[in-house]
Amino acid sequence: MTSIMTPEELAIELNISAKVLRAWLRRAYPRSGTDKWTRWLLTNEQISAAGARFSKVDRPQSVAAPLIELRRREEGRANSDESYVMDLCDEVLAEKASRQHRFTWLTGDTGKSGRCALLPVDGYYSGHGLVIEYGEPQHDQRVPFFDKEDRITVSGVHRGEQRRLYDERRKREIPLHGLRYVVIKWSELDADSRGRLRRNKVSDVKKIRSLMLPTSHMS
Repeated sequence: MTSIMTPEELAIELNISAKVLRAWLRRAYPRSGTDKWTRWLLTNEQISAAGARFSKVDRPQSVAAPLIELRRREEGRANSDESYVMDLCDEVLAEKASRQHRFTWLTGDTGKSGRCALLPVDGYYSGHGLVIEYGEPQHDQRVPFFDKEDRITVSGVHRGEQRRLYDERRKREIPLHGLRYVVIKWSELDADSRGRLRRNKVSDVKKIRSLMLPTSHMS
């Protein structure tokens, strides 16, 4: 096992529930308030301790299928256009983003339970005071899969409309907290008619650089 792992990835390695592992990690390795809302990357010490703790646990076979599906989803995200764009942003800014970052002040609408989820952003660059979002086709086009009218959300509207509402909330709230907010749309990069990026790195980096950096910093 490597030293760069998330609790979900380690849970797959150990063949246990990610929920169980996270609960144990929080007790054994409490996180600071600052780190609480950032992606948790485990250290060698934490990985070894978890391996020793759960090595003799009897694991029901029913746990395996959800963990395999989780790994597939994470692998899909790693190969996604969003991940490709964020990798280029990391390169241009010479800083690794906190991906799927959540701020305590950026929340969704309140659900029936009285709680509201923290809205993720694609990438947060604390060193640059910058938030980056990759605008996929569903953010500015109607996509049947995302916009099904029968899928009513906690906001009282279908998923497509809720997505638009939350995009507007990010656009409004993030600058109010002293951060620069940049949306890189698929249509601004080298993409086909369906919105899939051709991954023309030279062209894409040039465009991303122009969107993110002041003119004086551009090469």
